[in-house]
Amino acid sequence: MKIAHATLPEDAHARQEACRQVGRQVELRRTHISRIRAADTVFHEGDAKTVCDRDLKRNTFMGDTLFGDSYVLGSKPVLVVVW
Repeated sequence: MKIAHATLPEDAHARQEACRQVGRQVELRRTHISRIRAADTVFHEGDAKTVCDRDLKRNTFMGDTLFGDSYVLGSKPVLVVVW
């Protein structure tokens, strides 16, 4: 039996805001911070942003960081915009 994944209200709001900023319909996918690469578009702090190499850092203390944020040491998923 398959269980449908529930959409969280904050995900729906983030998707609506990302669609407004990008100007077309998009999907958001939850991804671990280590899977983010340059040229990905992410929804970060209320904005749809394109990631470049300088935005991604590997810190020995905090682990992977994106825009200086460790996403709770990798336990909080990153919302990636899927075209």
